[in-house]
Amino acid sequence: MPLTSRIRTFVNTSAEKINKKLDEIEAKKLAKITMKEELKAQRTLAREELKKKKEEKAARDKEKIRTVIHAITGTITGTVDSIIYSIKLFYYRVLSKCSSKIEKFYAKKDYKNSVKEHKEIVEILYSAAGIGYLARGHDNDLVSRENVEYALSGVEPPNHRYINKHHIDYWVKDGQIIEIPFISTIEIMCDLFALAYDKNTEAIDYNLLIELLNDTTKEYTINEVLVKYFKSCICHAQKNKLIAPDYNYCDKTYKEIVQF
Repeated sequence: MPLTSRIRTFVNTSAEKINKKLDEIEAKKLAKITMKEELKAQRTLAREELKKKKEEKAARDKEKIRTVIHAITGTITGTVDSIIYSIKLFYYRVLSKCSSKIEKFYAKKDYKNSVKEHKEIVEILYSAAGIGYLARGHDNDLVSRENVEYALSGVEPPNHRYINKHHIDYWVKDGQIIEIPFISTIEIMCDLFALAYDKNTEAIDYNLLIELLNDTTKEYTINEVLVKYFKSCICHAQKNKLIAPDYNYCDKTYKEIVQF
C-alpha cells in the first residue's frame, strides 16, 4: 500500500477513535447531569412529602391540644383567662407535648416567671447530671420580646426548638435523626427530666418521663440505637431513684452502643 494511503488510513482511524472517545465523554457527562437532576427531583419530592406529613400532624396535634386545654381550663371567659389559656397552650406545645398531666406544668399567669421556674429546675438537674456549666444559656431565647409576644398569643416561637441543642428537633436532617453528640443527649434528657420533676417531692414522675420520651421518639425517624440508649439511661436513673441522668453511666453506655 502506498505511503499516502497508509497515512490517510491512519488519520481516518485516529479520527474515528477520537470521535468515539468524545462521544463516550459526552455520554458520561449527560448521564451525570441526568443523575443529578433525578436526585434533585427526589429530594424535592421528599421535602414536599415531609412538609405534607408535618402539616397533617400539626392538624391532628391542634385538635388534641384543644381537647386537653379544654379539660384543663374548662370554659374560658374574660381577658385574663384567655391569657392564662395561651400560656398553658404555649407550654404544652413547646415543653411538654404531654396529655392529661399538663396541669403540673407552669400554668401560671406570669409567662416570664414560668420560664424562670423551668430554668431553675433545669439548673438543678444539669448540676446533678454533671453539666451545670451549660444551664446558664438554657431557653434564654424564650424571654426575648418577640418570643414573649408569640407565647402570649398562644403561638410557639417558630425557631425555638430548632436553635436549641437540648431539643431533639435541632438534630433533625431530612426528617431523620441519625446521630446526636453525647453532651447534647444529656441536655435533651435533662430537659425531659425537668418536665417530669415535682418540686414538692423533689422527685421524678418516671411514668410521665417515659411518656414524654415516647412522644418525642414518635415524632421523627430516629436511629434505633439512640432510642435504645435514651431508654437505658432513663431506666438506670429510675432504678437508682435519680433526679437526673447518671453522667458516668450514660457516657459508658453511649460509648458501648452508640459509638461504633
